[in-house]
Amino acid sequence: KNWLGIYVMITLEIFDRRPNAWKEEPEKRKYTVDMRSGTSIKKILFRKIYDHPGIYTEKVFVPFGPGYYSITARLTTTHGLVYEDSFSFGYNVDFASGLSWIVLMPLIVAAVPLLLVRRKTTYEDDDFSSTGARGRILG
Repeated sequence: KNWLGIYVMITLEIFDRRPNAWKEEPEKRKYTVDMRSGTSIKKILFRKIYDHPGIYTEKVFVPFGPGYYSITARLTTTHGLVYEDSFSFGYNVDFASGLSWIVLMPLIVAAVPLLLVRRKTTYEDDDFSSTGARGRILG
């Protein structure tokens, strides 16, 4: 998917199917989620610790500029189990579509009042009498 904007919305789901995981060790429940550009340790985009399974939507800022990215999402449990998944997206790649709206919207907003306002033509101000103009229109 291509994203246009400052942040990328990423939805992730954490689920824990261990029986009695809630009852035996509620204080040790900890899920660490890391999201990185590719498999690089230096290009970390997001890191957060969750204490409950569920569906979460996070805003992620991509500081590396426009381009196509392959993101590796890594979940680490309290026992050291690691789960990884990867996905890709385009970030601010198709900026021309957004740029055209930025240029066209002020023009459209300025044109609407000009098209809606109509001037009524009246000839009351014109003096077509023969005094001073000798009976001619141009003088």
